[in-house]
Amino acid sequence: MGSEQPFIEVHQKTKSYKHMWARDVARTTMDYDLQGAIDLAKGSDVDVAIPDHVGIGQLREATKEITGDGYIPRKEGQIDVGIVGAGVAGLFAALLFDWLNDHLDLKDKKLKINYDILEGAGAERLGGRLYTHHFSDEEHDYYDVGAMRFPNNSIMKRTFQLFQYIGLTQESKPGLIPYYLTDVLNKCPSYFNDVSRTGNVWASELHPDDPYQLTGTYRFFPATLCFAPWLTFGSGTGWYDQSLTECVLEELDFHTDDSHNVQYWWCVDGGAQEIAKRMAAKAKKRIEYNTCVRSIDA
Repeated sequence: MGSEQPFIEVHQKTKSYKHMWARDVARTTMDYDLQGAIDLAKGSDVDVAIPDHVGIGQLREATKEITGDGYIPRKEGQIDVGIVGAGVAGLFAALLFDWLNDHLDLKDKKLKINYDILEGAGAERLGGRLYTHHFSDEEHDYYDVGAMRFPNNSIMKRTFQLFQYIGLTQESKPGLIPYYLTDVLNKCPSYFNDVSRTGNVWASELHPDDPYQLTGTYRFFPATLCFAPWLTFGSGTGWYDQSLTECVLEELDFHTDDSHNVQYWWCVDGGAQEIAKRMAAKAKKRIEYNTCVRSIDA
C-alpha cells in the first residue's frame, strides 16, 4: 500500500551516541577479556613468556602450547560460520556475509564465508522479535507483537537504508506507510472490549457502549520512572529493568521533533514480520527451520 505523503529523507543533526557507546563497550569488553586471558596464562603451570603490551595476535602465538592452534580454516580464506537463529541479527549477518563474498576488493584475497542459518522454531516464527500475529487471513487483521513502528531519525538511518536494500518502500506491496502517534484528524480506528470505534475512544459520550466501563473509570497511565540508588528503571507495566544509560539511549533512538510537517514515524503494511521475510528472501542461503543447536565443535 502506497502513501500520498512523500518519503522525505530527514535526519536530525544528532551524533550517533548509541553507536559511540556500543563501540566503547566493545573495546572495553575486549580489553577486559584480553587481560583475563593474560592473567590465566601467567598463572598456568606452563612457563609462558608474555610480552609487555601484548595484543590478541601476540598472545595467541605465546600461548599456542597451552591452547593449541584453535580454529584454522581448511583452506586459506575459507571460513565456515554457523548462524544460530533467524532473527534480525542472524538474517543481517547472512546479508553481510553475502556482501563480503561478492565484494570486488576481496575477490583477489580468496575470501569465502560459508554459512548456515539454523532456526530452532518453524517458519511461522521467522524474524525473532519481529513477530506479527494474524488473527485471520483478512487484510489488516493482525497485531505486531514485537517491533511495530520506526522513526526516521539520525540513529535509525541505517534501518531505513536496510528497508531500501530489501525493497521495502512506499511503492512496494507490502510497503512502508505512515504511523500516526497522534490522532490529529480524530479518525484513527480502535477495537477493544468487542467494540469498534474511530476517533477518540476515551470520549465520554462513548461510555454507555463500553460494557466493561473502561473509558469511564480507567485510563492507560504512562510508565512510572523509579530511580533507585543503583539507577535502575522499574515499570508497573512489567517492562524489563533498564539502567539509566539504556533509558537515555532509548530516548535517542526514538527521539523526533514535534513537527507536523515531516512524517517521522513509519510502519509496515502487513506487519513488521514482512521485514524478516524480505531479508530471508534476499539472503543467498536458505534457512534450516526446526533445527536446534545442541553443541558447538570448533
